[in-house]
Amino acid sequence: GTFVTGSEKLSVTITGGVEGVDYLHRSEVDGTDEVYVFTATDKEMSFEVADGGFAKVLVVAGGGGGYGMARSSRNGGGGGGGGGLVYREAQFLAPGVYTVRVGAGGAASLNWEPSGWWGETGNGGDSVFACAATGVDLMAVGGGSGGGNKWAGAEGGSGGGGGYRLAGGM
Repeated sequence: GTFVTGSEKLSVTITGGVEGVDYLHRSEVDGTDEVYVFTATDKEMSFEVADGGFAKVLVVAGGGGGYGMARSSRNGGGGGGGGGLVYREAQFLAPGVYTVRVGAGGAASLNWEPSGWWGETGNGGDSVFACAATGVDLMAVGGGSGGGNKWAGAEGGSGGGGGYRLAGGM
């Protein structure tokens, strides 16, 4: 997900999503902080900042899909790697429209055949918080998929675990 909070109260408008479904918004009791958490995956939303200010920004990508166990425990597959993250303690957000997209988790291997699990798993999706007009471009890379009987774990934000007799990703 993507998390934005300001130590200054930012004037913000969000479009492309529904509050309580695609994102959450909370104001601190003392009125000093506004917190926005974007949770809807693979959906592009806009975060418009009217007045500039500093904010904490955390961008987390989707984790990679895991690979199931094939035939016996010795042929087990690797787990998906964790999604990468980008954190900025004091990111200046100039007035502008920022694109927010949260990457989904990767698909797991679900193809069972008599000879074992087959079918590649999926990498996690990348997450983005960016505004070309202001030069802000934060992208967290999705986690690598887990390895299986015929392929190694994939590279990603964190590499996927290795498959049977195969290496993990980086």
